[in-house]
Amino acid sequence: MQVPAYLENVPHGTPEDLMSVYSKAKEKLGDQLAGVCFDAPHLFVTGYDPVDQFKQWNGHIGCVHLSDCFRNDDVHLPFNKGGELPIDSLLAEMKAHHFNGYVTLEIKPESLHDLSAYIDSYLKVLASLSFGKYLRAKARWLMIRPIVRHFVS
Repeated sequence: MQVPAYLENVPHGTPEDLMSVYSKAKEKLGDQLAGVCFDAPHLFVTGYDPVDQFKQWNGHIGCVHLSDCFRNDDVHLPFNKGGELPIDSLLAEMKAHHFNGYVTLEIKPESLHDLSAYIDSYLKVLASLSFGKYLRAKARWLMIRPIVRHFVS
């Protein structure tokens, strides 16, 4: 059994660079190359609009890396913590294209006191892409949040 591989766009690489490498990798790997790992913050800090790039790469994207960041720094923030990535527009585009691949939140924890911000980022993605999963996850979070707050305070 072959393990599927995804080719991630790296910071400071151009979309053209990735597609060139992707084409060569597809020739060598065939179906083992499952698609592009779309890292929105990498595109954003490199000066590209991640929403436009998602539209262009849509047929090739198999997984997405998300976190908030600044235009010049991929700081891996949870959403709504002061970053500049157009997350709402990107999630709307992902929903419009019925994205059903993997989403990884690449968020660097600074403290357990920010746990709610991390959970809220997860819930925001679910609300956009799978409302049923969002409702189930939100209900679970509402039940355990008082317990978590007791131990994190």
